[in-house]
Amino acid sequence: MQIDYNTESPAPIVVQEIRYALALSIVKNLLENGVIDQENATKVTVALANLYGVNRRGI
Repeated sequence: MQIDYNTESPAPIVVQEIRYALALSIVKNLLENGVIDQENATKVTVALANLYGVNRRGI
């Protein structure tokens, strides 16, 4: 199987991973500032991973 690479733009999964990482950093800041608790932060990370189609990471 031949995979075509476009050097002008990243692969869609890479874009999704970056979006997830940015959203995860926001969730982490909310958790550290006491805006949300650990239980809700975990729920959000699962929901975001499903939304972006990536594997979930822990905070």
